[in-house]
Amino acid sequence: METGSPGMTNIMKKFFQRVEELMEDLFYIKSPALPEEIKQFLVNTVPWIFLVIILMSLPGIFWAVPLMLLLLSSQAYSGIYQGSNYLLSILIGGLVVVLAATAIRGLFHRERSAWYKMYSIAWILFIGGLLMLNFTHTVIGMIVLFYTLFQIKGKYIN
Repeated sequence: METGSPGMTNIMKKFFQRVEELMEDLFYIKSPALPEEIKQFLVNTVPWIFLVIILMSLPGIFWAVPLMLLLLSSQAYSGIYQGSNYLLSILIGGLVVVLAATAIRGLFHRERSAWYKMYSIAWILFIGGLLMLNFTHTVIGMIVLFYTLFQIKGKYIN
């Protein structure tokens, strides 16, 4: 039994390619370029930053499940908005940590696939921020993040 239509997959692939092209045009071609030294510094330090973030988040990951269960049981007392934002934060954080962990090796070797994982992380953070109704913070943060990502994209070539 077929799970999805190949035509729909092509449409989605073309859509995401078009979004990436538009963002590259906006954040790389039409924006002022970062100095080469800053790009090189970012490319050299991002893998180490990801590694530190992953190591620092390990205790939080082990505490996330009991905290989620506790939160679900007390959600009636704390309000659905606060509880759902907390659960969403934990889920997004876990997804980001997993993607970051899978990108570490590629970041050290400057593989294009690792850049795409960072790009995916940026989109996950963007969508999560919007779902948590943090519009201003999310939009400003994503402009800076996408600008930086597209400025260093050319350094990931393997």
